[in-house]
Amino acid sequence: MTECWKSIAGYEGRYEVSTLGRIRSLARVVAGPYGNRRLNGRIIAQAHYNGPGRERFLVRLWRDNHSVFRLVHVLVARAFIPNPLNLPEVNHKKGMANVVENLEWRSKQGNTLHAVQHNLGGKGFHFDKSRNKWRVYAPIRIIPDKNGRRRKFIGRFDTYEAAKAARDAAILTLEEVL
Repeated sequence: MTECWKSIAGYEGRYEVSTLGRIRSLARVVAGPYGNRRLNGRIIAQAHYNGPGRERFLVRLWRDNHSVFRLVHVLVARAFIPNPLNLPEVNHKKGMANVVENLEWRSKQGNTLHAVQHNLGGKGFHFDKSRNKWRVYAPIRIIPDKNGRRRKFIGRFDTYEAAKAARDAAILTLEEVL
């Protein structure tokens, strides 16, 4: 695949994003306190953020002496993937590669559903020592219940295998959402 470049919205003439998930600064002349200076264009190194449940790549973009950190996969999606439904999140279809073919726009529920279907989140069940049973929860609920919970209790099971089977059956009943 050939690499195509597009300007980053709000940073035209300063930065570009590629279909392969790379960010580059453009050569330009910048006014400084001691006169103008020339900045050479280059590929920008990406910072790796590995927070709780997340593995993401960030870049630092500068404009008017202020910097902001932006997620690389969001920059790629905004530049190259149409979003006619105005969906709020960018999902990685497989793995964490920030290439255009691996990204898609999704709703919050759709992104969560993808994570559940591909075992990217928690197991959805745990061992309850006080009752000596496995507790199983349905993966997601599109509309939170009256207490604000987004998961539903399915039941308690004697064995790990029975708990996993109940969880897998709950995943199969989930409707596909954007």
